[in-house]
Amino acid sequence: MMLSLRYGAMLNEKIRKAILEYYYEYWQKKPDAWASCEQLAEELGISNEQLGANLRYLHDKGLLKALKTLEPYERWLYKITDLGIDAVENPHKFNQSIPFINLFLGDVGTVMQAQEIRIENGFYNAFKLAEELNISVEILRAVEEIEQETRKRDPNWQRIKDLVQKVKAEEKVFNVLISVLIEVFKKWIS
Repeated sequence: MMLSLRYGAMLNEKIRKAILEYYYEYWQKKPDAWASCEQLAEELGISNEQLGANLRYLHDKGLLKALKTLEPYERWLYKITDLGIDAVENPHKFNQSIPFINLFLGDVGTVMQAQEIRIENGFYNAFKLAEELNISVEILRAVEEIEQETRKRDPNWQRIKDLVQKVKAEEKVFNVLISVLIEVFKKWIS
């Protein structure tokens, strides 16, 4: 399996978790209300297409209800279902039939940070671009090592700097990587 496909599958699971948590929190405040998803893509740092695909998945699994409105303009509203609420509150009952539910286990009360998704999405985009451009295996490994190093509790910034120097030769990948590393640094200093 190509690295970007594997990485994209992991990212989608986290996006689904964040979406389901968003609608769960909305339900806790307004149990009978439907909620728009218009700001959600921007908040999570993903494309509207990624958001739409993951909303559709959650809807098809019965975790969200969807309602199409035409006033004042055409848009979709969503609401968490009873099954979705159960999946958030009791993920151990669903971890076989709905794979991303495993992300809730051990951390049910914590809302996934949009910053984490932006970071993962950025690395995914860097991997995907590197594969599309047929970048050397050495550069691809450097990007992967950078991603692994940034996941550490106390990243080795010198190691990251050295690896970034290798990637610098591939300008397009380098530009994507720099924006990701800015997000990583913001997360690290906060």
